[in-house]
Amino acid sequence: SFPIYDPNYIYQFGGLGLTYAQYIALFYNIFGYYPNIIPINPYGQINYLQCAVPTANIATGSTVAKGSTIELSCATPNATIYYTLNGMEPRVGTNYTFKYTGPITIENDITILARAINAYNVCSASATFAYKAVNPVDPSMFTDIAGYDIAAELGALVKAGVIKDSKYFRPDAPISYDDLAECFENIGLDMSKATFIDLDDYSDLKKLNFNEYAMIVYRVLLGNDVIQAYTGSSSLRLKLQMKNYKDVPASAAVKNAYASLLTNDLFYAKDFKPGDTIPRVYLAKTFARILELMK
Repeated sequence: SFPIYDPNYIYQFGGLGLTYAQYIALFYNIFGYYPNIIPINPYGQINYLQCAVPTANIATGSTVAKGSTIELSCATPNATIYYTLNGMEPRVGTNYTFKYTGPITIENDITILARAINAYNVCSASATFAYKAVNPVDPSMFTDIAGYDIAAELGALVKAGVIKDSKYFRPDAPISYDDLAECFENIGLDMSKATFIDLDDYSDLKKLNFNEYAMIVYRVLLGNDVIQAYTGSSSLRLKLQMKNYKDVPASAAVKNAYASLLTNDLFYAKDFKPGDTIPRVYLAKTFARILELMK
């Protein structure tokens, strides 16, 4: 712990008397990068910049199909990511530390420890991404989807870990708020980022109707920057694409939600009645399409 960052002050680090400058030099010699700090140094002799922690395209803790790929990224420009697969912290120059050059393919359960290093050789904090690998599921294993054109969508959702392996998808069953919340969590979107909507008003609903579903999905996707706010003529969009557009509530917010979801091809079909309970077949189409939009 260094309460002040005077490069000439002697600190007791691990029983050793080191100056701050000696400490960071020792750290670099051992690990190949500098500690993730911003020294507040009035002498102007040290000036290192922090580096952002790496992130992954699939949330840690997810169950994914074997053959899935994990993509790592860092918000710090020109940063280089290093990672390990043996549970040890990345250390540049070791035979167990790899430089990230592209997606990591998952064939078995895996734990990735990653750090990023910026152009000043300052490292980020460590990030851990753990995944459980399962055999890919053939969508034909869902025995209750005959007559529904959602096999490809279900395959994508199972592979991404958005829905779990199952014999039954129940395409005609209603969608509850909890169903929707689970899908958003598994796909890595934060529902708390939804604006201009009080999700508590919906949280107890066991059967969402199309209006409620459209509002929740639109606001969550908007809050997570997956789609942009709809700015065109929502009334015209609905008239052109919805069979029962006259039944949509007069609220501009609801109309914009429908218009945006239609524009982004997030509905399974367009002949539904807005006030009716929405079936799970729409869940497959919506979240498979969200996966595409998030790429």
